[in-house]
Amino acid sequence: MAERSVSRSFVHVSSDADGIRVEVPDVVPTLEPFLASLGWHGHPTYSGTLDLGEARWPTLRQVGLPHLGPNWRQLPPGRLWAAHAVAMARWRKGQTSPGSPTLLDLKAELARRESSPCRLCALRCLARRQEGERGLCGAGHQSRVFSFQVLSAEEPGLGRGAAARLSGCNANCTYCSRPDGIPSLAGREVAPEQVRDWLESQAESVEAIHWIGGNVDQELPFILKVMAGLSSPLPVIWNHNATATPEVAIPLLDGVVDVYLPDLRYGSGPCAARTGADVMNYAHATACIEAELRQDAQVIVRHLALPGHIDCCSRPVLEWLSRYRDRVFLSLMGCGYMPLRFAMEDIQLGRSLNQAEHATLEELVNSFRLRRVS
Repeated sequence: MAERSVSRSFVHVSSDADGIRVEVPDVVPTLEPFLASLGWHGHPTYSGTLDLGEARWPTLRQVGLPHLGPNWRQLPPGRLWAAHAVAMARWRKGQTSPGSPTLLDLKAELARRESSPCRLCALRCLARRQEGERGLCGAGHQSRVFSFQVLSAEEPGLGRGAAARLSGCNANCTYCSRPDGIPSLAGREVAPEQVRDWLESQAESVEAIHWIGGNVDQELPFILKVMAGLSSPLPVIWNHNATATPEVAIPLLDGVVDVYLPDLRYGSGPCAARTGADVMNYAHATACIEAELRQDAQVIVRHLALPGHIDCCSRPVLEWLSRYRDRVFLSLMGCGYMPLRFAMEDIQLGRSLNQAEHATLEELVNSFRLRRVS
């Protein structure tokens, strides 16, 4: 059957052997000059309250896996990953059953194994952390906490959260705002029970649990062990630099995290490497965020606009986000960039954004019609 088509105004209708297709293009860019004359200037800043809803991770403990047997921790990785896939399918259908281990226990064990050799972040350094080796990020077997704090999220709607700020990071940004907590040996050693007790003590005064680094991805085994014994059903906010591995870490976080807060700062050029953050490169960060978008969780992408990097980084980042404008929120991180550490001596990074850069950034957000939360 030959293809036939007809166009009426903005609608294009065509038919062939496969059936009839109706295409309605995005007409807003065409109408923007007219809409602007009426006072419309792109998608408004989101000013409502994000609905955190109920935490999902407690339901992971309702999926029992007793068929794995009492010696399930000795099973080969392939068997455990297969059990994880089946159990996640049951969980999504709401099929619960009692028994031990639980799906959350299984996630914690898989995270422990995937940390030795380590495949939890984009470095994929394969360090045998459970045997005493340290990864390229500096993380080893023992986790450390730089501070315990109750904070108000920069993003409106996320409310007050209890945050155990973990030491260590897999990036070395020249402008880092928390260099005192970045070294892997900063802070103090803690046991999962200590962190769990502190979170429980704050449960009545906060709306969520914030996991913050450094970067938290490499501490996934420790965090899941904390969560496995936690009784307060608070939603989980995962604040990270979008370097978690899409094939390992992100599937283990499925069902655990209610709100992802990934960083997406750089375009596809050499800027990430030049600022000490090659691990946060565009290719990996976008793959990580796409993996998060495939889950039933809210995703708020944080973009820290850097001076001198509007065209090379901010523009491609915001354009990429526009593909998912109905599924993600954008946070421009409130106070914005301030030159710190070695950036003070950098010809580009040694200043804040100027007025023209701020104006261009606003124009880009409006032209791509992105939903903002700050």
